[in-house]
Amino acid sequence: MMYMKKLLLTLPVFAACAAPQLRADAVVAFNEVMYHPSTNETAMEWVELRNLLAMDIDISEWSISGAINYTFPQNTVIRGRGYLVVAISPSTLAGSTGLSGVLGPFTGRLGNNGETLTLKNNSGRLIDELSYEAEDEWPVAADGSGASLAKRDPDSASGSAGNWTASEQPGGTPGAVNFNTATGFVAPAGLVSYWTFNEGGTTALDQSGQNHGTLGAGATRATGGIGGRIAFNGTATASVAVGQGVGNNFAVSNGLTIEAVMQPNWNGTGTAAIFGKIPTQPTNYTGAVQASGPVAYWRLNDTTTAIADSTANARNGTATAGVQLSQPGLVPSEPSNNAIRVGGSDRVLIPGFEKIGAGGYTVEYWVKPNALPTGCCQNLVGDGESGGDYYMMNYILGPQQGVVGAIRPHFGPGNSPVSLNSASALQVGNTYHIVTTWDPTKTSDNAVIYINGVADQMGTISRNVPAAGTTGANPVYIGKGQSRHDGRQQHH
Repeated sequence: MMYMKKLLLTLPVFAACAAPQLRADAVVAFNEVMYHPSTNETAMEWVELRNLLAMDIDISEWSISGAINYTFPQNTVIRGRGYLVVAISPSTLAGSTGLSGVLGPFTGRLGNNGETLTLKNNSGRLIDELSYEAEDEWPVAADGSGASLAKRDPDSASGSAGNWTASEQPGGTPGAVNFNTATGFVAPAGLVSYWTFNEGGTTALDQSGQNHGTLGAGATRATGGIGGRIAFNGTATASVAVGQGVGNNFAVSNGLTIEAVMQPNWNGTGTAAIFGKIPTQPTNYTGAVQASGPVAYWRLNDTTTAIADSTANARNGTATAGVQLSQPGLVPSEPSNNAIRVGGSDRVLIPGFEKIGAGGYTVEYWVKPNALPTGCCQNLVGDGESGGDYYMMNYILGPQQGVVGAIRPHFGPGNSPVSLNSASALQVGNTYHIVTTWDPTKTSDNAVIYINGVADQMGTISRNVPAAGTTGANPVYIGKGQSRHDGRQQHH
């Protein structure tokens, strides 16, 4: 058994900042505003957003409105616990601070006497709102002295004046943490990642916000000592996967420093790695899917109505005569792998089998909507046979169910809640990679919807999966489901 309390990974050249890692209910919030710069006011106004979650968030087509107006372009992502800055003149801000990735320009101006800013998602739902002033309870130093209006605690609400103060640093801290944490932690020069292991659950948060980790089954939370620590039991799963580095790369040119606080208690045999790189995973999409050991995998590259399962489980299906085969592929990295197109009553039917284990399930698919539902909804892939028997359904919503084009995985009528809707809506003609997961072994945030590789929505499903062999062994439908789900779309 070995205990590890802290792990630092640093480089000798590139500076970085640490950020407090407190969870909050919000998703993205206003964190810092430069509304009255001391010089070059017409070009130095900016607004900073912060992702309050540990996972990346796609904010494509979200918007800031009120005093200023800006709509985020497609493929805009805020890294987990990261920052995003929108400026009236991105080039001016980048030139004066060296900050990269500044978005803009926004239209309008940030009033010196107070304004209201609202952040809405691509469905128009209010995410956060800030109404600041230049007097009364609001910090007057942010009004023209060179300091920004900075949130004291990045996880606090934006509406209260008491949660805001003037920045300690002239010009503010765009794209970085506002203030040092209450613990007094100061990031060493060249910090890449820092894991304190102080949080609970299976997540190991990176204090620099770059490489959040996940505990393997053989790595568990341990009590005693100062702060958090993790016990590794010496099995093959006794590890913490800590991401793929900045830009998916841990390569360095000027050396690497690794610092760890450990309490070893070995049995006298074997060795253990403190930090290492796992073997390279398959580079192509099909190889990555097959390496994950799915219970079934339909590539939909078939030239006849016999739809093959690419796993050894041989859960093969049959397409109805109206299913259009050999359609253009949807996976960018594998253009030669064709897709199918289904609409109306057409579908692929796979005979029933048990798909759900004690850890829930994961459903992954590529889809290109040809038209959005005009009624209730359209099944994409799922095993729902009736109104009271569905445990692995994924469908796209129509106007009777909510935001048209949103993805909804269903978890069965015995759960609370029974379903989860994506924050983003699919658009006709666009191709999407969708993954929906449900892990009932977790007590919170156990259901997640990923769109194009980014967590779009998460929630908590409080009931258990059905017992194996009871209601989970339903047929799988790709296209029209057994009950009311109907519409038209294109699948891979």
